[in-house]
Amino acid sequence: MSSPVLYHEDMHNAVWEWMKDWCEMPYRIGRRKERDPQDVLREMVGNIDTSMGSEKPFVIEGGEQELSDIHGFSTFICYKGQRLYDREEQEKMTWVNMKSILEFYISDMEHYIRRVNQLGLNRGQIIERFELNLPPGTSSRIADVQIDLDVPSGFDPQVYTHAQTLKNSLIWSRYLTGTTIWEGDELQPNLLARGEPYWSGWIVLLPELNRTRYHIFEEQQEQISGQQQKKNDAIRKIQETLDEVQEDIGDGLYLELMNIMKEHFVVSA
Repeated sequence: MSSPVLYHEDMHNAVWEWMKDWCEMPYRIGRRKERDPQDVLREMVGNIDTSMGSEKPFVIEGGEQELSDIHGFSTFICYKGQRLYDREEQEKMTWVNMKSILEFYISDMEHYIRRVNQLGLNRGQIIERFELNLPPGTSSRIADVQIDLDVPSGFDPQVYTHAQTLKNSLIWSRYLTGTTIWEGDELQPNLLARGEPYWSGWIVLLPELNRTRYHIFEEQQEQISGQQQKKNDAIRKIQETLDEVQEDIGDGLYLELMNIMKEHFVVSA
């Protein structure tokens, strides 16, 4: 059996299945039909508690956090995190890492939509090129169905609705429903086999995740010599002290020291 991964493709799919369902849920009366995934992600990121003193540091059952009006995401994703952890398919994920992953999605999404805008295609051409399941519509110019990230105030509500639907379709296709990932500044196609992992492979390479995973030393020590056990206990005490003075010494030095300690902390002989 393979070792648990830092971020499983099933967790990626769970995030985006929830996101799609939530954004397509009708707004209350007087609001546009579809929510903007970027706005939802930004709200979640802003409400995740990643403080050292957090009583709910893990994305597993019992770790649910109140994320404003969208706390249903926390319940759903903690359930998924627990299942993957129980099956030993994913490590015990922290909310610190989940926040970094959501921030990655925001950045990638902004870059992707910006590149699509710069192609200068009209609505029908966008739908055809990116294989979207939408009717082509009647507009002939991209300006008529602007999908810019920031829609100016006073924008035609009908055009805005069409633009949001088009933008969301691009996003769902990229992260969830499509079998082609458009890569790089030139948006070159990468055709995936059905069910082939993609996003988890990129996300586990994020340097933010590979650093924060060392903040918590799990007590999984087996067959460790008495001398090494004493060394591990001393490292834990040093870690506690570093956690207390992190703001004073700065993140750079803090992470350097944590990585040095990680090299000397042994979990098995």
